[in-house]
Amino acid sequence: HAHTTVEDLEGGFLPDIINWGKLTKIYLKYLYNISHLLITPTEFSKKSLKRLKLKKKPPIYVVSNGIKFEKFREKREYRENFRKFLNEKYNIPIDGKIILNVGYTWRKKGPDEFFRCAKDLSDYWFVWVGPIKESIYVKKASELENCLFTGYYDNICEPYYGADVLIYPSYTENQGIPLLEASVCKLPIVVRDIEPFNWLIHGESCYKANNHSEFINGIEKILRDSNFKNKLIKNAYNITDKLHNFKNIEKQIEKLYKKVIKLKNFYLERTQK
Repeated sequence: HAHTTVEDLEGGFLPDIINWGKLTKIYLKYLYNISHLLITPTEFSKKSLKRLKLKKKPPIYVVSNGIKFEKFREKREYRENFRKFLNEKYNIPIDGKIILNVGYTWRKKGPDEFFRCAKDLSDYWFVWVGPIKESIYVKKASELENCLFTGYYDNICEPYYGADVLIYPSYTENQGIPLLEASVCKLPIVVRDIEPFNWLIHGESCYKANNHSEFINGIEKILRDSNFKNKLIKNAYNITDKLHNFKNIEKQIEKLYKKVIKLKNFYLERTQK
């Protein structure tokens, strides 16, 4: 399962040192070159793998990571629990407008844009749920009265059902699991317009932004226009069900596992001759 690419690691897990990127490329080439078959979540990540120019050239198949819908089924207490948590710990009004982001606060995840949106939309509360990696923009955002970072949150369903909008300003992803989760939890999405998110359609299943003003416009339009918001929610849920429901994906994975067993046996037979 090739869910790690050079592009995905840059600005994320690895330190911002040039040599790390070069070493990662060497390691990934070695790792993926010993594979008989590669499964990767998007066409974008497939292109990234092809740029490694693997000598063995294992076949690459695109299969979504998928999401188990039953795990994210709505419960009434989810919204109440998250709102109560924010009120008691951070003094956020129970009826405040919550703009959510989920994931590590790595540079590639866009904490700079998160900070700028929070600064310009001071009437809303910006809440980032996930492990915290300190940076200049995390520090700046934390200094705003309407912006906070909760760190790890035990039941991720509660933030999704307790928020009003998901903002996802990530600069690069191989898929972006929070988008699948938010769609299933019927939370409208404002997302950066990058290739891995092409399965979502601007104005139909999400609001896509190319710059700061468009992120602002997307958030405000969703909160202002309930018909628009409901359209995004309905369409995002339906397309996620169609493309990313794990009930369908597990069948695809099983077929590929059977295929790779045949490939491995084929290579073994050739080497034994």
